[in-house]
Amino acid sequence: MNLWNLDSGLQRGVFVKPEFVAVAGDLASGTMLSQIMYWCRPDKTGATKLRVRRDGRAWIAKTSEEWCDECSITEKQFRRVVRHLQAAGFIERAIKQFHGGTMTHISLNEGALFAALQAHLSGLPKDQSEV
Repeated sequence: MNLWNLDSGLQRGVFVKPEFVAVAGDLASGTMLSQIMYWCRPDKTGATKLRVRRDGRAWIAKTSEEWCDECSITEKQFRRVVRHLQAAGFIERAIKQFHGGTMTHISLNEGALFAALQAHLSGLPKDQSEV
């Protein structure tokens, strides 16, 4: 066994897009925003992965512990990141009942994120924004 064999057997991972880090402002926020985008992105058939629909919106329902584990952040970072992403207008957060308990529900504000990404990309040199 060597490092490369071990690495290929690891099951989990988060693909963090640098643009999400840039618009979110820091690595923890960019990591969570990348995961929110993963869950909200349509699958190959165009169908949503999200099954929770409330108040006319699609929501990701996870406990804070699940978010922390998935994004490799602490509970303190999670609380700060959610407040930050909500203040930036990228997400809406609510605590709602789900499967017999309370869970953090997060809904992506696609318009606000799209506008921030466009503004960020327009600040890049032309050849980098087309990559």
